[in-house]
Amino acid sequence: MSEDQKAEHGRNSVMFELQKKKRELEEAKRKKKELQEELESFPQREAELLKKIEEVRNLRLTPRMVFKSEEVDRLVEKVEKTQREVLQKQAQVEKLKQKAAQMTERKQELQREVDRYSVYKDFLDKAVKFTQFEDTNAMVNHFEKLLYFRQRLYEKETKMQEKQSQQRKTLQELEERRQFLLMQHNNQMSELQAELDRTRFEVNTWESKWNHIQETAAKKTLELSRVRMATLNMYEKTGGRVGGADGVDMQDTEKQLDEVCFLTQQQTGSDDALLPVVS
Repeated sequence: MSEDQKAEHGRNSVMFELQKKKRELEEAKRKKKELQEELESFPQREAELLKKIEEVRNLRLTPRMVFKSEEVDRLVEKVEKTQREVLQKQAQVEKLKQKAAQMTERKQELQREVDRYSVYKDFLDKAVKFTQFEDTNAMVNHFEKLLYFRQRLYEKETKMQEKQSQQRKTLQELEERRQFLLMQHNNQMSELQAELDRTRFEVNTWESKWNHIQETAAKKTLELSRVRMATLNMYEKTGGRVGGADGVDMQDTEKQLDEVCFLTQQQTGSDDALLPVVS
């Protein structure tokens, strides 16, 4: 990996980490808001329960109610139940307060991380102006897709390597068995050796053809690249623009060549440009 590629990889990693921390910060803010709302509702609910307890305590029993032991038992049970609920709610409030404190600490930690990565965000905001992307998020999404496909290719390559390893293992087992059979069937050695020689010859032949194809393709690719660079150079020298709304795509060699011919005719006053237009 070259130094430029390493630097690009580092910038991409920082960019993705910044996006991740921002998402974590938003999630922490949301959870903190939910906890805050729940905590705010507890005082009112606790006050209502305490009010009920006080009402029951202040209840004066009449002579008629004294004989209603069952009703008194129910009232006592209700008071005890209400007190237990208050204690439970208070315990829940304490737990929620602790959780809210933890969420606040986590939020502050994430905010510090976001602030630490902000310098890279500013750099990316400036760098994106020199790219084809509309904003930083679009560029991040693009690189995330590239990383996704790279991961898919890596997984596919890993599976292929595992398959090849298994095939090599199977081939090795077959070779061992072949050697065992050769020891038992010496009379077939010559035929098997001849077949092996023919196979090797075919492999070498195909390897030679493949190498020739690769060399030819590499030469053609180099020639095409030179033609494209020469065309782009002529196009820019004749005043042509590259990219933008009025410019030609850098990869559109054919259109660049047409523009070069057209601009050359205009600059040299070609006779073709003076011919009348036939309707």
